[in-house]
Amino acid sequence: MSTKLARTNTSLPSTPGACAAYEDDGFLVADELGRHCHPDFVSERFETLVRQSDLGRIRLHDTRHTAASIMVANGVPVKVVLAFLGRAGEI
Repeated sequence: MSTKLARTNTSLPSTPGACAAYEDDGFLVADELGRHCHPDFVSERFETLVRQSDLGRIRLHDTRHTAASIMVANGVPVKVVLAFLGRAGEI
């Protein structure tokens, strides 16, 4: 099963000439040229935003569980949720 991610908030690169150099490889998190970001960058940025929000301790992995819970609460079949989480083999 493959899915194409919908993009709702796309901003164009601000560096002169970057638009021509932009490569849309379909990454969910990408830099200004469309290249994938290192996972550590994503994790560190998430931690920074959580600290600034005063929400308490939230791990990036916790958002995975939250997403699954929201899907199930909204009637998405468990089989589909497991596939979304990459755990379809556990059905």
